[in-house]
Amino acid sequence: MTDDPAVLQGPGPRISQELEARGWSQKDLAEVLGRPLQAVNEIVNKTKQVTPETAVQLGRAFGTTAEFWANLEALYRVRLAKQAAEDSDVERRSRLYALAPVSELIRRGWIRASTRVDDLERAVCDFLEIGNAREEPSAPVTKLRHTPTRDPETRAKVAWIKRAERLVRAQRVGQFDRDAFGEAIPRLFDLAMAPSDVSRLPGALADLGVHFVVVPHLPRTYLDGAAFVVDEHPVIALTLRYDRLDNFWFTFAHEAAHVAHGDGGVLDDRPDRANRKGDPAERAADNAASGWLIEPAGLKTFREVTADTPTRPQIEAFAERVGRHPSIIVGRLQHDEVISWTQHRWAHVPIRSWLEPWIDQVPTAA
Repeated sequence: MTDDPAVLQGPGPRISQELEARGWSQKDLAEVLGRPLQAVNEIVNKTKQVTPETAVQLGRAFGTTAEFWANLEALYRVRLAKQAAEDSDVERRSRLYALAPVSELIRRGWIRASTRVDDLERAVCDFLEIGNAREEPSAPVTKLRHTPTRDPETRAKVAWIKRAERLVRAQRVGQFDRDAFGEAIPRLFDLAMAPSDVSRLPGALADLGVHFVVVPHLPRTYLDGAAFVVDEHPVIALTLRYDRLDNFWFTFAHEAAHVAHGDGGVLDDRPDRANRKGDPAERAADNAASGWLIEPAGLKTFREVTADTPTRPQIEAFAERVGRHPSIIVGRLQHDEVISWTQHRWAHVPIRSWLEPWIDQVPTAA
């Protein structure tokens, strides 16, 4: 039994297999066991040990013996202890720094600094939701799941996603229904007129069962945002890499389109956009976002009337008519190369101050 690689991975992967065989989610198992969803998630991710009491519950839930689960846990912990004893402190620290941008995690307060390698390793592994530093962290984003290398950019992206997940699990949101979300989209974009109205967006999303978090991007990444699912609820995560109203609303609209289309985990980083133009899901998200922000026929008429040389009064009048901030109009014209990036810069306003309560934290009222 001890030579079986599956056994030596601990109870987590075996629980996942049992869930898949039954068509259960982690939420289903939590309800069967009468345990919090977070506790089940931690057991599956091997950050929480299977106690004798939990072993009994798992045995009853899956039709096995309690001893089976207790032995899996014991063998796994013995394996970890042997590995730790075989590694020097230098090797262990090197592995941790290859796994995650440790210095940046400490600087941001995401993990605690420690001179003891045991404590540092535990902090990093807990943050990444892995049982030990030899494991690869998983992320609810398709693009990252299929990236086996640990280059600096990828490990920073994984850390960013993990921070977003942690913030999400501290939030409470309503029940999600994709049809209801689609019907509510016009109301969400009614908030794109006044800069201050952006502060109402997280609450509106929570009522629709959608999590919203802001996690500033890490060095050596170019993340704009992501859309993924945690515990059966969609998540829209943004970086505010560009503190500009038009950029915020287009990025939000793009991620909202992924949610509306049921695309699953998508990570949007600007350097890859040229390579993703052939991706139907990305094209569909871009088209939906553009149409939600400015109705195509109205924009076409505006360009014809202004002969693609709009004045400030014309831009302001059009923005008022379509219920959007002038920054969104100007941003679209700049993107379409109708006007240069240096024209009508008066329209662009910062947005960060209105979202301050959500930046790398969960508001106390959330």
